[in-house]
Amino acid sequence: MKNILHLVHYIVVLFVLNIPSIENVDRSNFKTCEQSGFCRRQRKYKPDRSSYEIDLNTIKIVKSGHLRCLLLDNTKSHVKFKLDIFTLEHNSLRVKINERNPIRRRYEVKHSLVGEPKLVDMNITNLDGNQIQGSFGKAARFLLHVKPFRLDLFTNDMFVMNVNSKHLFNFEHYRKKTQSNKTTTDNDVSR
Repeated sequence: MKNILHLVHYIVVLFVLNIPSIENVDRSNFKTCEQSGFCRRQRKYKPDRSSYEIDLNTIKIVKSGHLRCLLLDNTKSHVKFKLDIFTLEHNSLRVKINERNPIRRRYEVKHSLVGEPKLVDMNITNLDGNQIQGSFGKAARFLLHVKPFRLDLFTNDMFVMNVNSKHLFNFEHYRKKTQSNKTTTDNDVSR
């Protein structure tokens, strides 16, 4: 019991002695949210209703197990995204979203898997005005809701997971830097 009290006393003393060093951080070395466009945009985002929707005219099966369509952002930016859905073995899906015409190529991890996952055939079984149903594997299916964008995955008719059910999807697309932002960024790098 005495050892535990000594240990607690030691920890409290260390904590109290480190408080001044915590306060000595030079906050000018770090951006505030007001100085970061990304942070301002994310805080301003209101997930009342998703602004993303699928363009039904662009849906196509690229190859067996790979569906592609355009995802539209109906905000001021009107950016178009490529939505790729890959049906994989073991009742799995892979979903990739990227700008249709990006300013620069987005980083993709290459060596995180031992090999590429095996694609399995997909059958589009229902295509109406607001949703697309695809089935694949032994007992898997997905529902792709058009407006607003949402993706649901089912296995053996049991719900497994979804994407964008709470309208929180907010893709941060690449933007061209304005001259004022470029100057600020150049100054930040030289510190």
